[in-house]
Amino acid sequence: MRYCATLVREAFGFAPTGPIVLPNRPHAHAAIYFEDPDGNSLEFICPIELGTSPLTQMIYLEEWEKNGSPPNLF
Repeated sequence: MRYCATLVREAFGFAPTGPIVLPNRPHAHAAIYFEDPDGNSLEFICPIELGTSPLTQMIYLEEWEKNGSPPNLF
């Protein structure tokens, strides 16, 4: 199998410096966006807070962690 490096791309006006947190009240998800080797746009997404997130706008995951949002993983 041949592996190809891929770069995280800009999404929703956020520079590709790290995952962004998406508010989907009452949940929050972290996501990165990239293109596969064929040029298809892909999203890698993971729930990070379920049922209790007060988040109302997108922010970087690093900022979300600094604000003390507790990890609520299942």
